[in-house]
Amino acid sequence: MKHLIPILLLLFALPVQAQEFPLLARMNPYILGSVASVCGLYEAEEAYNAQTAMGKDNTNYYAGQYPFTVSATKQLCKVNVYAKTINGTISSYVYTIKVWITADGTLPTDPTCTSSTVTGITSTGWKTFNFSPSCTLTTGNSYAIVIESDTISGTNYLSIGASSTTPALTGIAYIWSNVKAPTSYVGYDHTFEFYTEQ
Repeated sequence: MKHLIPILLLLFALPVQAQEFPLLARMNPYILGSVASVCGLYEAEEAYNAQTAMGKDNTNYYAGQYPFTVSATKQLCKVNVYAKTINGTISSYVYTIKVWITADGTLPTDPTCTSSTVTGITSTGWKTFNFSPSCTLTTGNSYAIVIESDTISGTNYLSIGASSTTPALTGIAYIWSNVKAPTSYVGYDHTFEFYTEQ
């Protein structure tokens, strides 16, 4: 048995490929030459004592947080949004999280990053949007991180949670019209969770 110990130690130290030894790669994340990154919570606003209507009366096409800044380069990998539907289910609507760089809150034509889509938000709760590859956030930029729908209705729309009791996120809650003009809600954060690679 004592002769097996040096062999096992050597095996775990060898630089092997994960596809050749997937079990070994999971057991020892250092064998690929670097520590495997995980998508971990970066900032969150989870209290809920208010809301903004997204799409009601064909207004407020976007809802999100601005200006979102970082003190060091971050890789945004996931965003959770607390939302609920109003006046019935919206089973066919397609939602995405988009990231814009904007100095004054007005959204440019093209976003910097776009998440995976979520189709049919039909119940109240946290909705998850993933970024693959992750979205690079750098210092010196002001970001708008927003949820967008492919369909706007005056009767069936989303209510995005907001909080005034425990503001925790960078920036404040914003909504945007169909021409991407911003309206701020000073003292409020939207109920978002931001995840970055760690």
